[in-house]
Amino acid sequence: MPLHALRPLAAAVAAAVVTGFVTITPVAAATTTLPPHDLVHPWINQQAAADSAQLPPTVSGPAFTKPAPLAARPNAVSPSSSGPRREVFGFVNAGNLGSSAVGYTTWNLDLLSTVAYFGVHVNSGDGNLVTSDTGWAVLNSGTMSAFVSAAHGHGTRVVMTIQLFDFGAGTPQMCSGLTHTGSTISQSVQQMNAHGLDGINIDYEGLNGSCGTSDPSWARHGLTSFAQNLRAAMPAGSYLSIDSYAASAGDPYNFFDVVELAKSVDSFFIMAYDSDWSNYSGPPTYCSRYCLNPVSPLSAYTYNDTRAAGEYASAVPASKVILGLPYYNRGACVNSTAPNQYPAGGLWTLTYRGGISMPSDPDNTNFASHRDSYDGVSPWSTWNSGHPACLEQMYWDDIGSLGAKYDLVNRDNLRGVGLFTLDYGGGASELWSTLATHFSLIPGAPAALVPCAGASSASISWSPSPSSAGVSSYTVTASPGGATVSVPGTTTFATLGGLTPGSSYTLTVQGVNQYGNGVTSVPSDAITVAQSVQTSRFSWYDTASPGMLADNVHLVNPGSTASSGCVRLGGSLYRFSLAPQQGTHLSLGQGQIGGPIEVTVASGPSVIASQRVQYYQTFNETPATPLALASNTVYFPWFDRISSPGFQADNIHVINPGPADASVTVTIPGQPGCSPSATLQPGAEQYFTCARGFGGPVVVQSSGNPVIASQRVQYYRSFNETRGLPASAAGTSLYFSWYDNLSSPGFLNDNIHLVNPGASDAHATVTIPNCGAIARTVPAHGESAPVSCAGFGGPVVVSSDQPVLASQRVQYYQTFNEVSAVRASDAATALYMSWFDRLSSPGFQADNVHVVNPQTTTAHVSVSIPGCAPFSGTVGPNGASYFTCPAGFGGPVAVTADVAVVASQRVQFYQSFNEVVAVSPDG
Repeated sequence: MPLHALRPLAAAVAAAVVTGFVTITPVAAATTTLPPHDLVHPWINQQAAADSAQLPPTVSGPAFTKPAPLAARPNAVSPSSSGPRREVFGFVNAGNLGSSAVGYTTWNLDLLSTVAYFGVHVNSGDGNLVTSDTGWAVLNSGTMSAFVSAAHGHGTRVVMTIQLFDFGAGTPQMCSGLTHTGSTISQSVQQMNAHGLDGINIDYEGLNGSCGTSDPSWARHGLTSFAQNLRAAMPAGSYLSIDSYAASAGDPYNFFDVVELAKSVDSFFIMAYDSDWSNYSGPPTYCSRYCLNPVSPLSAYTYNDTRAAGEYASAVPASKVILGLPYYNRGACVNSTAPNQYPAGGLWTLTYRGGISMPSDPDNTNFASHRDSYDGVSPWSTWNSGHPACLEQMYWDDIGSLGAKYDLVNRDNLRGVGLFTLDYGGGASELWSTLATHFSLIPGAPAALVPCAGASSASISWSPSPSSAGVSSYTVTASPGGATVSVPGTTTFATLGGLTPGSSYTLTVQGVNQYGNGVTSVPSDAITVAQSVQTSRFSWYDTASPGMLADNVHLVNPGSTASSGCVRLGGSLYRFSLAPQQGTHLSLGQGQIGGPIEVTVASGPSVIASQRVQYYQTFNETPATPLALASNTVYFPWFDRISSPGFQADNIHVINPGPADASVTVTIPGQPGCSPSATLQPGAEQYFTCARGFGGPVVVQSSGNPVIASQRVQYYRSFNETRGLPASAAGTSLYFSWYDNLSSPGFLNDNIHLVNPGASDAHATVTIPNCGAIARTVPAHGESAPVSCAGFGGPVVVSSDQPVLASQRVQYYQTFNEVSAVRASDAATALYMSWFDRLSSPGFQADNVHVVNPQTTTAHVSVSIPGCAPFSGTVGPNGASYFTCPAGFGGPVAVTADVAVVASQRVQFYQSFNEVVAVSPDG
């Protein structure tokens, strides 16, 4: 833990550890002995007060000017406003009020009912207010007037804390201070009025005793009289609160007579923290000296929040009870990772902000978090610290334990919750969000922000704002610049345009509903906006349907520099960053279904993307469709819902990737055929089918924006997807890597389909090993009869006098696969496939990389498969060969050659077969 993370309040607390826990010995009167009392009081308030008692710093800026009064308090208890439905009472340390890091400008004032300025000291000798320290200097500064004006603008009251502490023998300072309350009252009320404040908070902490009189509870009675007289002197409608010990309501001899005080004060701020000092020796830890334990336990320990709330609510109206909770934690160097360790030195008190930074601190390693096994909610953590060099342990409060205590406040119907102190938490979004969700109707903070750079734009996804009253919209804001965009509350994704390429931005998200603006999220990671991006798409994702056991998006960076971007599915973004020649895969979550999936590369080389799906005991891989294949006319060779009972689904998925609407019609031959149509908005996806469809080609036409499409087929318990192709993808020389109607009884059909997208007939030949050349005439805009024979081997060559599209449809046992032919012009000297697998499952019985040489000279080929040394070989002119690796696993698979080749990967998974075509870095 770095030293700069420590707050000033730690010093005196740490010093107390040297002498151990301080046991308070009450003062006894000459004739009466009181039982032990006032043993449960916090030390933290005294340390914070000591900070404000320092000599004042040089205060720059404008002088104090009296702000406008608080006209109304709409956020105090009203359920129809943006403010809290219970009181949320927070302290602020004087020295941090104007801090840009943790001061009032970082808070959500709409979620606060009352802020207590901490504070102004009382001189015990004469009762006068101390005018020579930091607390007084900031009170009379422009910072204070600006704060009060801001608070009043949000309906938040501001009160001034007056402070006096004495735990010494006989408490002479407290006794003296309670003797001179007349001066204290008159000056406090005068300052309250002069500064436009709304009330006073009494923070007098001491011990009950006789103060040298015959009354053994003179101090207790004196404090009660002080509160009564102060109330009488304050203007009508002013707010008076008092800070009291956690055990005071259950102790009839305590310094605080809560029953009598309740007649004068509007609220009790229960200081239900620093309980670790009082709890260590009792159950459940039974430590022989101070040991680490929860600072503010919910239950189980002797002094706990549940007990304090219950005792107070039994003694005074619950409507006067505020449960004060800590925004700080306690830790130390220790000797073991077990809970409740004895400090081995260096005990420290750290603010909430400091505590949550521990896991990400580069000085810290082996960070482990737990929940206290006794109260069930309090977190504690251990880690190895580099500064100081030791094993450290910390007990603290996070939003989980705070939320449980907020639930206690609501369950016991207390007046509200108190926070010591607001500046220890600053603008931590999770703290404000937890307050919002427990005490208000405005939305909490969105979380899980994932930003993605775009072309002069940025996109972001998030998890929904928690809100008991719903979310009507979200506002996304970019920084710097402040550009915003609003989207409906039903979505968790937005794109913000008009940003400057090359500039770095962070984004925040804020939910809005009828009660007001919600808590703003933490800023996202910074992203650098691109000049242009590369995109590709998959039509559908499914891990929700029966049988869909895995659906992974594989990415390969074939370039020589790093590549980064994101994958989007619906309202969720997933970021990736790939080193040169590196591959990865992403699972987009279980129970998800929908489309499209969009892959965006914002920086670096384009990636090769494919989708690998396990459906029952079958496997399918399909490549992403790049934007270059978008067209107003897209073709599929065949559609089949009737030739076999195995064809249980055959769906044509269409995506509109453009900025304008696309009016789409899908023409499907059949008995009868179908021509379903729809209008797709920008970025939308829709699928089309035909219950009696049979034959080919299937033609997708768009009268608006160009579209991309794919065909997803369910055959028995197998699944296959192939992408639609435009006429521009047709060729006169096309290749398939392999043909097999002989090697296994499972190969029941292996058909070559030809589609002619042109305006005149095409005369084609299909050359299959062991079968020779088979001629077909393919009519204009039509399809010929499928080509099939008892062939075996590769390659399969399609030659035509007009450009055609071709695909190979294979029935293997009760599974089906279709793969498109590759044009000779698409051959390349470097090709990639995303993954190879002969190990992860016994179902992967074969995984072969087929290489076809469409050239007239021999190709010298190298195939790199993770898990194996590179394979080298030659492939003759117009020949084919295949490579495999029994121990291969991982990706990418790379094929290089000295002449341009084509390649594909043929996989046998249980009794299913799949083939996917290798892709060059140029797509």
